[in-house]
Amino acid sequence: MANDTWCTPSWLIDAIQTWKRIRVDPCASDDKSHWFAEDNYTASKDGLKLAWGSLTYCNPPYSTGNLIKWVSKAKQENANNDVESILLVPCDPSTKWW
Repeated sequence: MANDTWCTPSWLIDAIQTWKRIRVDPCASDDKSHWFAEDNYTASKDGLKLAWGSLTYCNPPYSTGNLIKWVSKAKQENANNDVESILLVPCDPSTKWW
């Protein structure tokens, strides 16, 4: 399996946070030096099972089967809790999750 742990470049996080403070990162790295949200959910906390916050930034694992889970969770959080989510995903409109 490919490595699913890739940190978002700081310039992108900075750009988002000039607009609005990121409340939750449900796919946070275990390395705290990469934490930028108010709440950071590492793999051991499982961000798919926890409630997200008002603005959630998610750089999910891209391995097979993972993206649809995270996109579905973002849709669910928006529908049920009015959560705004930003997901960093590969551009592939031919996929089911797109």
